Amino acid sequence: MIHNLKVPAVVADAAMDDSPLTIINPAFSKMTGYTSAEMIGRNCRFLQPASGAGPAKDRIRAFLADEARAQGQFVIANERKDGSRFLNLLLLTKLTHPDRAPLIIGSQFDITSRSTRELATYNASLTYDMRLIEKLVTEAGWRMPRADSAMANSLERIAEFEL
Repeated sequence: MIHNLKVPAVVADAAMDDSPLTIINPAFSKMTGYTSAEMIGRNCRFLQPASGAGPAKDRIRAFLADEARAQGQFVIANERKDGSRFLNLLLLTKLTHPDRAPLIIGSQFDITSRSTRELATYNASLTYDMRLIEKLVTEAGWRMPRADSAMANSLERIAEFEL
């Protein structure tokens, strides 16, 4: 399911120590330059520059610790395998199930130098992909929040960076 998404996406397992990445799609590998084999089993913090990710890191941790919050959106500095830096618009969505700790889907968009057209394409793909995921996970007994408001917030956030 995640492998076929058009947008960069990963799944982390909050039931495991340090919430390692368990699924990485080809779009995420292409964006970061890392292969799936290099990323599986690692927490996605390895993408943060040596100088740190600033206050976004603390906001992400607070989101993950807050059981009442199902979705969060963050702008965080990341580095590709080649060392080039980019600003990552990160949408985190918790998939919950009554019998286990959540899975966390992360969708990313490099906002470093993107146009409004690229944003619109990303937003349309993300909306479509998240609806597919929602349908599939609901059938398997998981709960997932609707992502529509997060999509609108993505548009607003990226528009701010273009100004």
